[in-house]
Amino acid sequence: MTKIIMIEWMDVMSVDLGLFTIEDLESIKPAHAFIVGFLVKETTEAYYIAKERWETEQYKYLHVVPKDTTIIEVTELQKRKS
Repeated sequence: MTKIIMIEWMDVMSVDLGLFTIEDLESIKPAHAFIVGFLVKETTEAYYIAKERWETEQYKYLHVVPKDTTIIEVTELQKRKS
């Protein structure tokens, strides 16, 4: 069975401000991000996480989280017991 994990990291923030001053940047910070999904693949460079897993062993909605970002924590989640 594929592991289900949650990754917490700091991500880039892209904001289209138009014309702005340095003072306008005071409240803009990197985004605190979370993703939960199926760990499809892990390399030395990245985690490959899919949001959906099908009974045909196929996956959908892939996210690739580079390990050299500001990862705060990686947690393996437990399957709920019936």
